[in-house]
Amino acid sequence: MALAIVALMAILVSATLITPIIGTEEDLITMSFDFAYPFLDLVLFSVAVLGLAIFFKGNLGKSWLLITAGILVDATADILFSYTTAQEVYYSGHFIDLLFHFGYLLPLLAFYVHTKEL
Repeated sequence: MALAIVALMAILVSATLITPIIGTEEDLITMSFDFAYPFLDLVLFSVAVLGLAIFFKGNLGKSWLLITAGILVDATADILFSYTTAQEVYYSGHFIDLLFHFGYLLPLLAFYVHTKEL
């Protein structure tokens, strides 16, 4: 199940990012990083989904749910950042920056919830 979710997300990310990133006049290194961040986020998300599936019924279920949600928000932010950068519409202070902050706050909340459950 987790593999199917990640495979579907990888197809969606590829379909969303290939045309705008290839269409830019960036160098090869920049284009590879524009692809690498979203795809490596998907790898991290797949591991988090497996951890969530294992620990969901136990004491760590709420914490893993928050960690997985944080990784998903961060992956979404990376995808949107790559897309808006390729379209040259990203600016400092864009709403995507808030997604990065929420993506970092959710795992912190997970650690707090975990310490309260112990």
